[in-house]
Amino acid sequence: MFIFNHKRWMENAINKDQIVTYVAVNTEREKEILCQYNKSLNIKVCGNLLGVCKPIYELSKDLVFNDNQIIIVVCDDVNCIPSWDVYFDSLFKMYKNSLLLINDGLQDPNNVNNPAVTMPVMDSEGLKSLNNIIFHPEYMHYFCDNELYYNAREIGILIDLRKESEVFQHEHYDIVLRPIDDVDGEIISKCGFHDREVYDRRMKLSIGERLKV
Repeated sequence: MFIFNHKRWMENAINKDQIVTYVAVNTEREKEILCQYNKSLNIKVCGNLLGVCKPIYELSKDLVFNDNQIIIVVCDDVNCIPSWDVYFDSLFKMYKNSLLLINDGLQDPNNVNNPAVTMPVMDSEGLKSLNNIIFHPEYMHYFCDNELYYNAREIGILIDLRKESEVFQHEHYDIVLRPIDDVDGEIISKCGFHDREVYDRRMKLSIGERLKV
């Protein structure tokens, strides 16, 4: 699924030579497969980590970016628009030191009850403001994107564009855009209760404490 989606995003980009892809995998064999597909990928083997939170943290925690670079966190079930890279570049000419909340086609743009940043898009200063913590590694899969919303809002970098941005469709099984696969089933069974407890506990912490590992 990653290869299909990566091709889709790259085919729709204008400035392909300016795009750098970082990807987390579970095993050396998965790394070999992706290297055969594209040798330019930056691949980190994270071990058998269930869910998205810890792999994304492993990718982001030590990254150092130049000014004006844009970081986009994309799961393999999120679609893009044509010329998406030019689109985001135009947005960050208006918004500096920011994290953008984009319309993901999954959430109601009018929802003010626990919105989730399902596709984080930020500039390098925004990432620094978050202490390089996009999704906190205490989570496995769920609620990390809800916490990210509140973290970004509390430190003043959140730009909510859900009512006006282009739609980057999250092809989620909740809205029957794809069937539930074996990985989804394992995540549902093993992560839900754990992550709910983590979220309820962490949201009682100060923002300073939440931006620590």
